[in-house]
Amino acid sequence: MKIAVAGLGTVGVGLVRLLEENKESLRARCGRQIEISAVSARDRSKDRGIELHDSVAWYDDPVLMAGEADAEVIVELIGGADGIALEICNQAISSRRHVVTANKALIASYGNELFELAKNNNVEIGFEASVAGGTPVIKALREGLVANKVKWFAGILNGTSNFILTEMELNQSSFKSALKKSQELGLAEADPSLDINGTDAAQKASILAALAFHVPFDFSFVSFEGIEEVELEDLKYAKELGYSIKHIALGELDGNVVCVSAYPTLVDKETLLSQVGKEMNALEIFSEGVGSTVYYGPGAGPEPTASAVIAD
Repeated sequence: MKIAVAGLGTVGVGLVRLLEENKESLRARCGRQIEISAVSARDRSKDRGIELHDSVAWYDDPVLMAGEADAEVIVELIGGADGIALEICNQAISSRRHVVTANKALIASYGNELFELAKNNNVEIGFEASVAGGTPVIKALREGLVANKVKWFAGILNGTSNFILTEMELNQSSFKSALKKSQELGLAEADPSLDINGTDAAQKASILAALAFHVPFDFSFVSFEGIEEVELEDLKYAKELGYSIKHIALGELDGNVVCVSAYPTLVDKETLLSQVGKEMNALEIFSEGVGSTVYYGPGAGPEPTASAVIAD
């Protein structure tokens, strides 16, 4: 199976490494060798710590690569909802190539159009890596729980926000110093706005809601806030009352109405979600018949995300 990769950032590099390290076991599990046939990234001369085989074609234009590369699957790892990422996916699907992406902004904003285009061209879109990194929550909703009616889900879906709140609670760090530490550890971007203002978790919540409740992908209906206003005093009073403060993405079915949100929330210390610390993610899904199922694991980072990409 030949794949073309658009974007050689931390996740793209992680993908190349995992494919090489697990080459034989993947061949045994898949029945086919997964081979990178083409790549596209901004700087061809940059040392990324990986070696690509001489047979790998390099494209300066990722949209051109999506349409003409010798590949069955186009992997989009550039990110962003508008612009180049959308063009890559549209071109790939129109050229009847499957797409695998880690782009939650893209799926949350343009999922309806992309899936309709994919259906018309008889190709698939894999997007497990768009929510909760290497923790397979998308597959749980699309496959494992498909026989059940989901009533609600609640989860910690942004590792950066969770790390900051954990650091503030356990070490009495200020928001500013906790954010700085998360950046030093590589958990937060140089510009962490989408993590701390709630956008990232809200985009993921809208994707989960579409799968859980069979409604269109529509990020505009999600109500959300970030953690910027949470202070040490808030955490102190919450603890005295038997709670922790977590940034919770929530989706629930109330009659025929779906409500989706992402807010700093008081979480009872007796519940599982209150125990989820540092940069970890967790999702609880309540379905009729099955009851609660809980999914826990790393929600970000190159290897967990690359793992989900390869699974798709």
